[in-house]
Amino acid sequence: MDSHTSEIWQNILSIINTKLSKPSFDTWFKATKIVSIDDHSIVISAPTTFAVEWLESRYTKLVATTVYEYLGKQVDVSFVIEESAPPEQPPVYKEPQAPVQTEESISHMLNPKYTFDTFVIGSGTSLPMRLLLLLPKRWPELTTRYFCMGE
Repeated sequence: MDSHTSEIWQNILSIINTKLSKPSFDTWFKATKIVSIDDHSIVISAPTTFAVEWLESRYTKLVATTVYEYLGKQVDVSFVIEESAPPEQPPVYKEPQAPVQTEESISHMLNPKYTFDTFVIGSGTSLPMRLLLLLPKRWPELTTRYFCMGE
């Protein structure tokens, strides 16, 4: 792209700037660049895919009419994603390694008061106790139907 082409695009942008609000112009046109222009077409680059899609869907006609006002000829307008350095690879997330827990490290986290030997069967605990007693006998059948949740 030569300086003459860049100058043409800057002049077209100044006309577009008068037709749009400042936030709209700054959002959608400020980062655009001209890629090529000839007698029948103009190719404009934008920084992101989203910007290209937005410009194509909402501003193609505006750009075409502005180019016609400035150059006096009808052109087809197309938008492309700006070619730049290849994007950096996103960092690879590594699952944190869980510390290996031994029986000793687990036993200090459990309260020795709460064991099956000291479990009190009452009105609120009778169903879980019956399920625990049936568990060794009917494991496959019970695991698909019951889920017990404590406080």
